[in-house]
Amino acid sequence: MAAPEFGLGTERRRKRIVRLIVAGFAVSVVAIIAAYRWKSPPAEEHHVNPKTLPVNANQRLSDYSFTRSDSGQQVFTVHAARTMAFKNGDETVLNDVWVEVFGHSGLRHDLIKTSQCTYNRTSGKLYSKEPVQIVINATEKDFPSHEADSVTPFASANSGAPIRIETSHVFLVQNGAVAQTNSPVKFTIGPTSGTALGLTYATRAGWMELKKDVVINFVPENHSEDFVPYHIECSRLRYDKDTGRMALAGPVNITKGGSHATSSAGLVYLDPQNHVKEAELTGHVKGSIESRQGPLTVESPRVRAKFAPPALELRTLKAEGSFLGQWMSAGKRMRLTSKDFLVKLAGPKSLPTGGVATGNVRLTATPAKNASSNPAQAGLSATAQDLYASAITFAFASGGRLLKSATTVGGGKLILTPQDAKVGQRVITAEPLVMGFDAMGRFASLRGPSQAKIVFMPDRDAPKGTPPAVSTSNSFDAKFEPKDQSLKGVDQVGNYHYQEADRQAFADRSHYDAVSEVVKLIGSPRVQDDESQTRADSVIMNTRTGRAEGVGHVRSTHLAKDPQAKPGDPVEPTNVVADRMVAQRDSQFVHYEGNV
Repeated sequence: MAAPEFGLGTERRRKRIVRLIVAGFAVSVVAIIAAYRWKSPPAEEHHVNPKTLPVNANQRLSDYSFTRSDSGQQVFTVHAARTMAFKNGDETVLNDVWVEVFGHSGLRHDLIKTSQCTYNRTSGKLYSKEPVQIVINATEKDFPSHEADSVTPFASANSGAPIRIETSHVFLVQNGAVAQTNSPVKFTIGPTSGTALGLTYATRAGWMELKKDVVINFVPENHSEDFVPYHIECSRLRYDKDTGRMALAGPVNITKGGSHATSSAGLVYLDPQNHVKEAELTGHVKGSIESRQGPLTVESPRVRAKFAPPALELRTLKAEGSFLGQWMSAGKRMRLTSKDFLVKLAGPKSLPTGGVATGNVRLTATPAKNASSNPAQAGLSATAQDLYASAITFAFASGGRLLKSATTVGGGKLILTPQDAKVGQRVITAEPLVMGFDAMGRFASLRGPSQAKIVFMPDRDAPKGTPPAVSTSNSFDAKFEPKDQSLKGVDQVGNYHYQEADRQAFADRSHYDAVSEVVKLIGSPRVQDDESQTRADSVIMNTRTGRAEGVGHVRSTHLAKDPQAKPGDPVEPTNVVADRMVAQRDSQFVHYEGNV
């Protein structure tokens, strides 16, 4: 019995030893695993080459980059510095990101920078909720200095001041072709600055759109301390870098000091250095300029402006399609209408030096409701002055704020309507007509260098069918009273001829006094009608009363017919000489005196 028991004990001892060995091995394994986990970093901190990057992504030490190309031409390159970590299966977080943008031609070099963004492999989108900087026309200084080796050599040097944009919550979509955000935007172009709400930037095509509530303060480089910025507000703005054009969607509002303009749309053209060179407003453009006598207002369907870059000095303004300008001058309401109107400006303050209105031009002056008149000249003070011409050129005084002269191109016509409704209009024509203004910008003179003609329309109470009186000459020079712009007098020179019904007058020159309404003929004067003719040293005619007076060496010939004479009978003339003669048109009475 002893042998079996021994064998049984031996088996039990063997199994006990095996259990001890297995248990010891398990404890050892656990200890080793525990020690390994204690000394190793967490799994999520391991650096592993991301599998969610584009296929052409590469890892340089701790940095990553990948390039988007179009037909073999690189459009942009994305760089992520220092860290890249997985967020989930399809998204990768990139830190310290900067994007080089080359455009479809590869000649641009713009820059997008942000501290962190997310790349989605499935959608191809890059998104950053952090602050984002966009630099159009970036310089080498705009790129990270520690990444100089990563910057692609510039294909061509960028020209012009960089456009720097600050925003956030930016999506780079459509395979990187478009960057979008609806967040507030700030931007600068040198000293020019602005704000907007929302932005779309086409990296491939090279255009940028500010979506809403755009505000720009245009300021030139090296501007003086007293420079007043152009303040522009519009609903939307699109900038095309390749053409240098900014399209403004209306309503567009522009303010500069006391000047203001509005329109339905606008365009701004930049030169290669991003300086404003031209601008255009379209769609019922309205403008106003403040002055001491009140605002000057203008209206036109289109206005073009040209500037002298880089100083942002306005050089020309042109209204096209139709033009209406209104302002106050010497108690008169001035109104100018034409098809087109061009103003030339000069100097740092862009003061007007000249201009031209073309196409059915009409310049009208009417007294303001509270304008006072001189009772002594009630019949002469012009209630309305209407100047008509195919074109009128304007010259401004040195200060640029007052008119110096206005000259019609070709023939012009000025209609003067006296304040006294009983007095007929005066119609003045010449080629050209030249209007002069005094030091206060008031209408003071009118000249007609050639083909001068003045028509005196009949008074309101004149018999029906009364013809107008007409005077012609080679030239004329008229003076006006600047205070009320009433006509003072007219000198007509060279081949003067006056006709009223059958009455005529001839002389070398004449002088018309508007106060007395008297015409004085000088230089071989002669007056005549169907029945008489008179010569004298001088002849004086009153256009209102019809009285005529000859003074000095009067020589008259009367051809009065005998009522009893038969047709064909000769008319016996009566010749009279005297020192003085007075004739009254209405009574047909002629009086001679002095050595008759």
